[in-house]
Amino acid sequence: MSEEIEKKTLADWKTILRWHAAHDAAADLSAAFVKENFSFYGNTLRDKRNCRHAGSAATNDVDNNLGEALGQAYVAKYFSPEAKRAALKL
Repeated sequence: MSEEIEKKTLADWKTILRWHAAHDAAADLSAAFVKENFSFYGNTLRDKRNCRHAGSAATNDVDNNLGEALGQAYVAKYFSPEAKRAALKL
């Protein structure tokens, strides 16, 4: 890793990190960011034709970031301790 870090200038690393920050946050930013991010990743790199709907992007974000916690809350609300014991017995 040290060798890779030394291969680039500080200015290069700043550019790389700014780009990653913009890319990682693109789905949560304005429609223009979403469109440009999809244009590069979807069209240029992957040759996809359609950008996913904002609703599915939000659903994926919740699943990716809160999936386990959301699942635990769902189970606590909708499954009784008896149902858990029965499932574990299976």
